[in-house]
Amino acid sequence: MLIFIDTGDDHTSEFNGYTFDFLADGTLVAHTNTGATFTGTWRLNSAQTRMTINISGNKALKDLDDDSWQVVKITSLRISLQKPGPDRVVFAMQ
Repeated sequence: MLIFIDTGDDHTSEFNGYTFDFLADGTLVAHTNTGATFTGTWRLNSAQTRMTINISGNKALKDLDDDSWQVVKITSLRISLQKPGPDRVVFAMQ
């Protein structure tokens, strides 16, 4: 499940049926509800306060592609990120 607020607008519905796998080697794999698979990367800075996401393949994924996500909280079940202002993304296990 993904919750995505971009510039104050809720774009969560664009990700209905998506799943995201954050692999230990820094690979990010997105599976869409239509069966498409897109591969990108993710990494944390050394202080683990910023996450860089690099993934593309469609408009929805391109909106997540950003190098300025501040880490709010990371657990084995949930990744919460935000940018200054209203932008927020939450990846959660279902």
